[in-house]
Amino acid sequence: MQDHEDWRQAVQQCAACNTYVQIELGSCSKPGTTVATAAAQLQPKIASFASWLARHGPLVRSLDLNPWRTWVAATTAAPAVSNEAVQLLRTGMQAAAASATKPAAAADITAVTVARSAASQQQQQQQQLGLRLASFSSDATCAAGLLPLLPSHSLTRLVLDFGGGGSARAAAASEVAIAAVAAELPRLSSLQQLVFSGNPTWLMSLGLFNGGARVSDLAATALARGLKQLHTLDSRCCELGSMACLGAIAYLPQLRELWLMGTPGITPQGLMMLTRLSRLQCLGVDRNDEVTDAVVDEFWATLRSSNG
Repeated sequence: MQDHEDWRQAVQQCAACNTYVQIELGSCSKPGTTVATAAAQLQPKIASFASWLARHGPLVRSLDLNPWRTWVAATTAAPAVSNEAVQLLRTGMQAAAASATKPAAAADITAVTVARSAASQQQQQQQQLGLRLASFSSDATCAAGLLPLLPSHSLTRLVLDFGGGGSARAAAASEVAIAAVAAELPRLSSLQQLVFSGNPTWLMSLGLFNGGARVSDLAATALARGLKQLHTLDSRCCELGSMACLGAIAYLPQLRELWLMGTPGITPQGLMMLTRLSRLQCLGVDRNDEVTDAVVDEFWATLRSSNG
């Protein structure tokens, strides 16, 4: 629903069967729209939707904030308008999440087994009543402020494009946004698809330390494909190691430091894929029965001979 003119009617029609509802927030990027006019159009719509979302969060399965980037970059005043819109959405999402965590009145329960059963039921009820977003996408860095509110139990698809714009302001905003993505990945345990694009040339270091299984090959591969200017990648204690993931990392042309300690799944074959990293100076990897000192020595010898 591009302009949100009929979103109430559409939601009323689908509410009974709880179907997939997608909200697009892109109507203010039309050519010729001034910031003042856009703000006047945007704020009431977002405020109205946020208010509705607080009461009907489970109905929304996909939230798409596109296209915002071109409009946000148009003038110095536009980011303030967009940030305010994100704050309104944040308020609605917080209220929707809070509605699922309000404790229900109940008699005192003393039996441990009954208490555990009640806790399990309460968790299921919270997941059903609160936000149930399955997909979130945006091309605006300010949308990173919504990432902590995305529901980990239901979100399976995350699409972010933080590229474009070469100003210092855009660079700083993108760096903060990407850091927010890296911080939230360990929490989003149901994520199945992560699309990260834009190739922000200003980001040179990314830390995913101690992400465990929740920073998987899926996440690392998407980040590696989208951040071609990285100099340092810290993936310690993350569950990486697939050929697809190491292959994506191997095509980071500027990478100088790669830390993979505490990462299961690294094999001699996978390690040799990384010999494409012609600028690599530091590699941190655990030794084991397969990845021995001799294998690591062979890796460095191959890398140096290949990149002479």
